Amino acid sequence: MTISGEPGFWAFSLEVYSRPGVAAACIDLQDTAEADVNMILFSLWAAHRGRLLIGADMAALEAAIAPWRADIVRPLRAVRRKLKGVSGAENLREIVKQAELEAGGSSRPGWICCFRRAHRTCSLIWPKPTWPPMPSSSG
Repeated sequence: MTISGEPGFWAFSLEVYSRPGVAAACIDLQDTAEADVNMILFSLWAAHRGRLLIGADMAALEAAIAPWRADIVRPLRAVRRKLKGVSGAENLREIVKQAELEAGGSSRPGWICCFRRAHRTCSLIWPKPTWPPMPSSSG
């Protein structure tokens, strides 16, 4: 899959996140350290592509996504969490959960834009990795 001309970020995110224990670890980091799951996945994707994101790159990424996350993603997450365990709100909670996931994914083109800038401005850009591709979780 291609997002804004960069292949693989969405597919990579889905592949990594679906691995045993990854979702729980990401959510734990989100809840305990206010980490952004997409930032984690994006950093892993960049590393997998042989790119080192330095502090300035991470700051640019954070600045690019912070307004969307603050205004859209976090409020949806708060609503979803408030609905947890509310009798009769299971369907609504699922709808809000899907909206939250969609909103988080909607910021991905911004990540790609920052990634492209990092290619031009990063003080250290590694070559593409020579290690084997990630194994498929299907087998």
